[in-house]
Amino acid sequence: MIQRLKSRVYASESNSRLGMSLVEIMFASGIMGLTLVFLAGSVINMRNTRILTGEKSIVRARLSTITDELQRANTDELLTYVAPDFEEAPTLSELNITYVLNGDAGTLEPPVDLESLAPDFELELPMEIQINMVVNSITGRPLSVDRVMLVGDNP
Repeated sequence: MIQRLKSRVYASESNSRLGMSLVEIMFASGIMGLTLVFLAGSVINMRNTRILTGEKSIVRARLSTITDELQRANTDELLTYVAPDFEEAPTLSELNITYVLNGDAGTLEPPVDLESLAPDFELELPMEIQINMVVNSITGRPLSVDRVMLVGDNP
């Protein structure tokens, strides 16, 4: 009889330990909630990264178009160069093209008013060209891409 009584007491103690307490359930729910928040944040971050990567590739393609045109241009075309209009997104907000002249002659930004130049002015090649393109990203942040190139160094 005492043996039965002891087995019932031990059985009731082990049964109460089998279930979870309210504190344990709250703790597990909190951890699960934090995990879901972090996962949602990473999905949004991955989406923004994908959009930004696509925009960077578009901007680099535009910059390649400009550098190809400048590389093929002769000195007269370099002085009167006007960059093409890009209609598709992302929207171009700023484009700076600067010719770094040899020696202490300074810089020029195309298109140059040819009448304002000295009559004997000639561009000396090779010449460094600095290009800075800034676009308005879909994410709302400006995206800036720079390139420096050397023209007229072809043998």
